[in-house]
Amino acid sequence: MSRKQVNTSGSKAADSLPQFSDAEDDPIVHEIDVYLSQELSGNLHILQYPLRPHDRPYTDVGPIVAARAKPKLRKLELEFQMDDSPSKYDAEAEHEFPRLKLTSQTVPPKTNYAIGLFRENRLYLTPLNAICKMVPSFAHVDQANEDYREMEREARGEAAAEAEQQDDLKPVLQKFKRQNDRTTTMKKVTYSYLKLLQEQEPWAELEIVPYDDYESTLHRDLLTMVTPTAPLEPITSASEYLDRVCPKGDLFQVENDALEIKDPRTLRNNKLVEFIKFAHVASLSHICRVLEIKTVDELRECLEILNTYFYNVQGNWVLRSEHCFPGRSTVSVRRILTRNVVICHFARSMVIARADIVKMYPVSLDDLNLVLKDLAVPCGEAPDPETHWRLKQPRDEDFIRRNGALVERHLGVIERLRQMIVDILAQREAHMQQEQQQQQQAQSQSRR
Repeated sequence: MSRKQVNTSGSKAADSLPQFSDAEDDPIVHEIDVYLSQELSGNLHILQYPLRPHDRPYTDVGPIVAARAKPKLRKLELEFQMDDSPSKYDAEAEHEFPRLKLTSQTVPPKTNYAIGLFRENRLYLTPLNAICKMVPSFAHVDQANEDYREMEREARGEAAAEAEQQDDLKPVLQKFKRQNDRTTTMKKVTYSYLKLLQEQEPWAELEIVPYDDYESTLHRDLLTMVTPTAPLEPITSASEYLDRVCPKGDLFQVENDALEIKDPRTLRNNKLVEFIKFAHVASLSHICRVLEIKTVDELRECLEILNTYFYNVQGNWVLRSEHCFPGRSTVSVRRILTRNVVICHFARSMVIARADIVKMYPVSLDDLNLVLKDLAVPCGEAPDPETHWRLKQPRDEDFIRRNGALVERHLGVIERLRQMIVDILAQREAHMQQEQQQQQQAQSQSRR
């Protein structure tokens, strides 16, 4: 495949920053026509296998014998026939494991993805629908444990029934809780509700077609089919253009009652994110109560997610700004910047002055008020109590005392975030001053 000539001369900075020069210094040596195909845009998925190196595929275990999916829950399952020879299979294992099952976990799209196919000096791009991370499923072990617990409950139930027959009848007070929108929403992110959704949707069996089969060839040919479409509406930025012609996968735009939950671990993770979005600021003890975390393994798993997607501010957990304002629109970028500024200030002090932020950073008052109302409560004096704001949750001294190293690590992350914001604003200011100087020079030359 021919490609455009690249000028690699220059300093080390040229390796990391794009360099622009005149067309004479960097001539175009070859042009390639790019086409956008939508024939398979809603069906293309990338399957990742993070637990296996590329030179040891799962087909080494045995051939793939079944594939099934739950379209509403966006769940995929692959099944491999295992080699049951004594050298590779323990016949005395506690749980029988004749087949290896892989189940999918969704990977959030970080940018716009597409599949490219190069044929006859043409590049055909088809938007990618989703990325699925395939990991081993241990549902058979969970089912065996559940069967054992059910037997224990039945044994305890028979003993309790005999004891109740000897007791006198006692009145029982029944309470009925009124349902509202908030309780209904919270119910839909509970583990039992999501598990019920998974059990209700039946599996749809999929046909497995070898790569070199004729039907596979026909489907690959669809990647080169381009149908005329209506012209795009006016576009203001490159990112908006990418979102129009090659949108991010809609894997997380779930249907009504279905959620983007794939397994028990992801169930708890998504419930954690939904809870923090609702509460905005929460302590670890509050999170453990809401998620019903009771074991050390569950707590370790929860902290792993918190360290990845959240900031620890004054001992409390705050969702990172890019997850609150997804997308790359001007409004989203502006509010992410404003929210990061507020987080950096609260990391240093429990109380911040709104006027200080407006004076130090080019943020709008509307965006600042929106962020402050989510993360803090006003604590200023009358007649304007909104001059000063206090973090919504009190400083968690117990968590800070028990997890000093973790808190220090997050302080370092937030400090680097603050420095990055300062550098970006300084570069923007220098660029604006340079443009003003160029305009002034152009005006002075025109007057001469």
